[in-house]
Amino acid sequence: MPRKEKKNVVVIGAGVSGLTSALVLLETYNLNSLYVISSELPGDTHAHDYTSPWAGGNWMSFVKDPVKEKKQIKYDAITYRILMNMADTVKEAGIRKIKAKIFCKKPEESLPWYISEGFVENISMISPTEVKQRNLDPAVFIGYEYDTVTVTPVIYCHYLRNRIEKLGGKILRTPKIDHLRQYLKDAVASKLLPYKPDLIVNCSGLGAIKVLSDLPGEKEEIKKIYPVKGQIVVIQQDLPYQLCVDNLPDDAATGIQEGVQFSHIFPRGDGYSIMGGIMVPNDWSNTVSPKVSESIMNNIARFVPEFSTKENMHKLYDYAALRPGRKGGVRVEYKEYYGGELKIVHNYGIGGAGYQASYGLSAEVAQLASKALGAPSKCPFKL
Repeated sequence: MPRKEKKNVVVIGAGVSGLTSALVLLETYNLNSLYVISSELPGDTHAHDYTSPWAGGNWMSFVKDPVKEKKQIKYDAITYRILMNMADTVKEAGIRKIKAKIFCKKPEESLPWYISEGFVENISMISPTEVKQRNLDPAVFIGYEYDTVTVTPVIYCHYLRNRIEKLGGKILRTPKIDHLRQYLKDAVASKLLPYKPDLIVNCSGLGAIKVLSDLPGEKEEIKKIYPVKGQIVVIQQDLPYQLCVDNLPDDAATGIQEGVQFSHIFPRGDGYSIMGGIMVPNDWSNTVSPKVSESIMNNIARFVPEFSTKENMHKLYDYAALRPGRKGGVRVEYKEYYGGELKIVHNYGIGGAGYQASYGLSAEVAQLASKALGAPSKCPFKL
């Protein structure tokens, strides 16, 4: 039998979704080449729509409706197991195993699925005494703790990059892509890419608005893509646990309405902690609001006894960035364009869940890639 020709893959985007997709494809298929192309690369901090460096980097699934979001649960569950294992076995990845404390409004029926289903490790209820010590009303809030991870993005993304390159992948800095079909023709003609790709994996986040612009049938899809503004404060202090309090009331000082602001702090492996935050949909501004930063710090001082006042926190900086949102949730889909000239697996629109869903999403990318690569996926983690 004739030997099958090895295939060539291009991954668009070098955030956590693009890097993880690239790594999983290299581990799953015997490829001729794989190129990650992006205008921003690990280590860059200048682009507000390149949010991977600024992410909380924790695992705390955002699923609100377990019945309607079964696939998202699978993405998150696969990633939880892998990151928990990596925290013990891959020290250079910058993953820290840590306790998480979450406080939710009663009734208990509103608890996150990973608590109500007993999915995460070492779940225990937080005493009403501790709830009260954190300036929360035990008649209104219930608390749980469990084992989870915090990822230090700058370390982890460099780890992914190094793994990709050790497996033979290439990572290239390129201008932002406006018209994908023409870009690929020019890239091959100029020898930037040595081969026409047999498969493209689109992990371009908000950049998908431009990437899709010349692809037939994507006009309505482009309308689904939107930014979700976030703002964080980084302090030079550590904690032995994560904390998250949801459903904060309206904030008159900042004008932020209930459901948009929450309080969290995620200690990282580098001795710093990241605090947040807000989720403001359809806000393209990248300016930091001093009032929001002050509100974030005041809330942490209220809920974390170790920081009894914001003056006890050693603030390093604050930052605003744009998460890649999409109506209907993340898009993971295989499509062919121009009569099969372009074969694309889309993986964008994950919002703020990029790290905690990354391996689950990449497992589906690897599965869908088999349609273009002509070989079954050998990805060890299945949906």
